[in-house]
Order: sequence, then structure tokens, then C-alpha cells
Amino acid sequence: MTFKRFFQWTKSIDSCEADIRPALKADEKDVQWHQSTDVIVTGFGGAGVSAALEAYDNGADVMVLERYNGGGSTAISGGVVYTGGGTEIQKQCGVEDDPDNMYQYLQKEVKGAVSDETLRDFCEKGVSNFDWLRENGVPFKDSLCPYKTSYPNDSYYLYYSGNEVFPPYNEKASPAPRGHRAHSKGMSGAAIFEPLRKACQRRDIKVRTQSKVEQLITDKDGQVLGITKNGSLRLRDREDVGYNINVGEIHLRPVDLSEKSTKLVAK
Repeated sequence: MTFKRFFQWTKSIDSCEADIRPALKADEKDVQWHQSTDVIVTGFGGAGVSAALEAYDNGADVMVLERYNGGGSTAISGGVVYTGGGTEIQKQCGVEDDPDNMYQYLQKEVKGAVSDETLRDFCEKGVSNFDWLRENGVPFKDSLCPYKTSYPNDSYYLYYSGNEVFPPYNEKASPAPRGHRAHSKGMSGAAIFEPLRKACQRRDIKVRTQSKVEQLITDKDGQVLGITKNGSLRLRDREDVGYNINVGEIHLRPVDLSEKSTKLVAK
């Protein structure tokens, strides 16, 4: 995923917590800023850690704010990544697949729940996204499950996790197993999150746990200036780069890193 694409995908996110308070309207010059950063990521689960790594690797200074201790639902999940199009694991298992074949199946499966453009993009980037996970330490194994199952035992790590082998889906696309389970005994969610957490630790990414984002701060036109966190920390964007951060009550301003303004980086 490119940095530009990341911001295009996240530009419409308006809140970071279900119980976030109504936005506080303020004049920017009246806000006292305490700390600076380019990008702030709210939440340190699978999505948050990926967003933080992608932003950092594209030159941004990054801070992550996590309400609890990190991991989210990813860490306690089955740890299955649905992807295909010809991943290295698929090839090692003798599976033939390509992005268009994956698209033809998913188009019938999702039934318009996502746009064709988004779906096509997901399929075209399936291999590169999978390679990104492996490059950041997430382990996978070339062990194909020979039968259909909802979740394979610890002998198998590639399986048919969808309806690929059943009609009418197999009438439109050649069946291909795309459930890539991270290599770990039992539920494999931690085998995805922990390597990505360690990848953050190897970089200069600031992760603040027990830090609940409580409120957006906007100007009178609704443009986000910042966010408030438990305490009195304030975040402010750097005019020439991205987001500036001030902590306690945090104030975060959106910046134009992708030629498009974005309100909030990630959940």
C-alpha cells in the first residue's frame, strides 16, 4: 500500500471511538500546543500497527494512541489473512490463482457490499500486501488443508476459508484456497500482531498505551484541528509535513500529505 493510497482510504474517517464526545469547536490560535508529530494513529490493533508502519516507512514521524494495551481483536483472532492472486504460499502448495480469478469469485461473494473499484484494488494488491506482512516478520507456512473446514488444525495453514469450491461460485472462478493462517499453534492472531508490534519497536514509532482519545477539536467550519486525550496533551500538525501532537488533551490537525486532506489517520 502506498502512502498516498493510505490517506485516500482514510480521508473519510470522522471518529476514533464509539463513545467519543461531540467535537469541541475552537479557534486554533487559542489552543496551547505541547508536542509535535506528523501522523497520529488512534488504536494499536492490526489496522493501527499497519498504518503506523506504513506512515513511518514513508518518512513520517508517528505517534500511536491506544486506549488499552494494544493488540485489539487481531491479537485474539484466528489469525487468518484472506488474500490470493498468486502468493508465494499458494505457489509452494501448487495452487494456481491470479488477481482476476480472485476478483471474479469475490465479486459474486460480496454482492456489491464494496465498490468494484475497491474490490479490484484489493485483489490486485493481494500479493504485495501479503509480502509486506512477511517482510515485517509475520510467519506463514506452505501446508495446504486437503478438506473444507471452518478452521484448520495445527497441521495446516492454507485452506478454503470461503465458498470457493461450491456452486455457483465455482462456476464463475476457478476455486483457490486463500485463507492464509499465520503459523502458530492454536488461535493464530498473536502471530500476526506481535511481529508487527516488534516491527514498530524497531522503528522510532512512539506508542502510548492507556491513552484514550476522547474528543475531536474542530474550527467553526468543521475542519479538524486536533483531538483530546485523557489528561491535557495537545497535538498540532507541522504545516509542511503532517500532524503535530500535544499530549494530555491532544490536538491534531489534518495535513495534506497525499494531495488530499484527511480528517483522521486511522482507527
